[in-house]
Amino acid sequence: MSEKHGIKETREAIQALSEINRIIYSQLKDGFQWTDAANAVRDFLSNQEIREAFEGALKIKDEVGDLDSAEISELVMVGVQEGIQIVNEYLKK
Repeated sequence: MSEKHGIKETREAIQALSEINRIIYSQLKDGFQWTDAANAVRDFLSNQEIREAFEGALKIKDEVGDLDSAEISELVMVGVQEGIQIVNEYLKK
């Protein structure tokens, strides 16, 4: 039997996507200017959570390849929680 890979990197990728969403929103909330793209890239590169997710991205394929039902449920919950948090943040603004 092969070694189980876990879901650490996949979880970090879901969380990083939420961070990317927040950064894009923060740059575009006052409308689009060309400087927003450069500022967003700067923010992406300086964000520790995003950098860590990209560093582990190559492991995601192996993690997803051996997911069990408990891991799938956990990842779905991470996605739902991140989504709820983002919606709540946007509703406050």
